[in-house]
Amino acid sequence: MEAATAALVKRAIPDAMTLLDHTRKGGRYDVVAHPWLPDILRKGSSRGADQIWEARPKWTRPELPVGRHEVTALDINGAYLSALKTHLPLGQLEHSTGNVHDKRRSGLHLITPPVWEHDAVLPNPVGQRDEPGPLWVTEPTLRLLQRVAGPKYRLCDPPEIHESWTSGSTEGLLEKFRIALREARDRAISEGAARPASQPVADRAVRHRCRRWRGAGQRG
Repeated sequence: MEAATAALVKRAIPDAMTLLDHTRKGGRYDVVAHPWLPDILRKGSSRGADQIWEARPKWTRPELPVGRHEVTALDINGAYLSALKTHLPLGQLEHSTGNVHDKRRSGLHLITPPVWEHDAVLPNPVGQRDEPGPLWVTEPTLRLLQRVAGPKYRLCDPPEIHESWTSGSTEGLLEKFRIALREARDRAISEGAARPASQPVADRAVRHRCRRWRGAGQRG
């Protein structure tokens, strides 16, 4: 089983990129392997990171309210597929300044996040930070902050946008790719129910195709 898993993981990126090319046939936009990038997306060194904030939340609610509670399992494997529905920029990113957000565009934003006063019951949408002040975030993080600040929840003030790198937005660019992976995952789960020994191999294969593709796929 370990050998089979290792072989599938090794093929994760090539197989995912081949599938992506296949699902993009007939599409309106071409894949650009090496698009122009602003400096905020360039690594400072071979082992360094770019300037985009990548939160890795490690939040635990300190106390539970009185009463009976239900636990809802998080399907992390399926979450990778859901992430492919995110707003993605099309074409070269263009720079702008000011506290304005055009929902027809998506990209990267330098923001001052709002004060979060609900750590006892809800995790901060930007995760835990050691230092305050502005930070670069991606489109999904900005939209999440705007959503929890909106009239439905009113959990915080809206984030302040200082500058942005954006382009026209779409949620459908990877839709065929997502559907193909979802169907492969559903089939693996179904077959794994009949052959339990093969289930861990199938789960890791689909997970790695989604997760490792994120770092290898560049769109333009």
